[in-house]
Amino acid sequence: MDMLRVVTMNVLQRKVCNMKTAIGVLLLFVGFITMAGSAGDCDGKCMEYANTLGEMIIIALIGLTMTVIGGMILLNENSK
Repeated sequence: MDMLRVVTMNVLQRKVCNMKTAIGVLLLFVGFITMAGSAGDCDGKCMEYANTLGEMIIIALIGLTMTVIGGMILLNENSK
């Protein structure tokens, strides 16, 4: 998480937001949100609509992949 803060601060200090940076930030943000909401339940009040364990794992892996790719894009842009 510390590396994410460093990359974000560098992007904000440069005030340069090209398309790669925007896509990286979007992937990172959407990936975090996807992983957080992968279970799809609502505190046990609607368990009949919750995702199965397999669906939750697939959604969480998709979110993790998006987060990693977004982070790689940001790190690549930051190293220039």
